[in-house]
Amino acid sequence: MPVTIQVGKGASFTLNGCLSFTSWNGLREKIYISIGEGAALTIDGDFQIGPGCRLVVEAGGQLYIGGRRKESASGMTERTLVMVRRRVVIGVDLLCAWGVYITDCDWHEISGQPSTEDTIIGDHVWLAPNCSVLKGSRIGKGCIVATRAVTRGATYADCSLLGGAPAKVLAEGREWTRDLAPLPKQMPEPPRVRD
Repeated sequence: MPVTIQVGKGASFTLNGCLSFTSWNGLREKIYISIGEGAALTIDGDFQIGPGCRLVVEAGGQLYIGGRRKESASGMTERTLVMVRRRVVIGVDLLCAWGVYITDCDWHEISGQPSTEDTIIGDHVWLAPNCSVLKGSRIGKGCIVATRAVTRGATYADCSLLGGAPAKVLAEGREWTRDLAPLPKQMPEPPRVRD
């Protein structure tokens, strides 16, 4: 996998585990990691980063990723963009699908509004394809963020299913696991088409 890692003056990159760069379904787009001057990136356990993913930590910013603890793997599948101005925390056992956007900043000024708020993603969170976790999001442990959902400036309880833009709690008390159960050995008969 092609990988570019840039580390600015006084920046730190701490890895407490194995960082794997992996292709997904044959895709081999460049992985890009940029840690600005005086910034910190910590990956605290085994973690996988797929093709086309970009982690950008601006000067003085902090990105913490918990890595794997209980699940079979933890990581980002492909084409995920994480942009940090001040602080983003991602808990352990992250399942992150493709096309996800995570940030703590608007990246432009809006009159009367803070441009930056810490973003916190709890342990064992599943981010489905093309969702966005924006500034000020506080996602509880065990949550599922549905495809194309957009979280921003809100706190979500543990084990919630979140969907919509802006995201709302669609269901509570959800549990999930990364690995699929095996399919039955004998598949059911397909439905018959009537003439």
